[in-house]
Amino acid sequence: MCAKCRPCLQIARGVDVPGVNQCWSAGPYSGWLRDAVLAYKSGRIEFLDGLVEVLSGVLECTDFAAQCIVNIPSANYKVRERGFDTVGEIGIALGKRTKLQVLPVLKFARKIQDQVGLNRADRTENLVAAFTSKQLVPARIVLIDDVVTTGATVISAAKTLRLCGAKKIYVISLCRT
Repeated sequence: MCAKCRPCLQIARGVDVPGVNQCWSAGPYSGWLRDAVLAYKSGRIEFLDGLVEVLSGVLECTDFAAQCIVNIPSANYKVRERGFDTVGEIGIALGKRTKLQVLPVLKFARKIQDQVGLNRADRTENLVAAFTSKQLVPARIVLIDDVVTTGATVISAAKTLRLCGAKKIYVISLCRT
C-alpha cells in the first residue's frame, strides 16, 4: 500500500451483527480498495501483501484480545478458478504478521449459491447452516472476510464457531457495503 493510499483508509466499526461482538472494516466497497479486492479475487495474488497490510491496519485500530484468526473459507470451485483460497491466504499472511495462530476450522457443510447478486433475504437463506467444524476453538476469535455486505456470511460462521467454543467473535474485513 502506497503512502498516498494509506490516509484514504476509512477504518471504522460497522453495524454489529447477531452473534458477533464487533465488526470492523478498512473502508467502503469503492475506489482503489474495491479495485484491489476485485483484482485479488480475480486471481492476482500479487495484491496479497497490500491487502494484508490494510487488514493489519484494521486490527491495530481495535482493542481485541484475540487468541487466533479464523477465515471465512472460499468455495472449492472458487479456489479451483483462482488457483488459491483468497481469504485463507490473507489469514495465513495476517497470522504471520501479527503472530496470531491461524485456525482454518470452518468448512462448508453443503454447496451454497454464489452470493453475488442476491438480496439480503436470499443471502440469509442461502447461508443457513452453511458452515461446519469438528474442531474446538479458543474463546476469543478474529474472524476475517474480504467484504461484509449484509452480514449473512459472518452470522452463519459465528453460529458454528460458538458451537465450537468461541465466546467472543470479532470480525474484520477489507470492505463493507
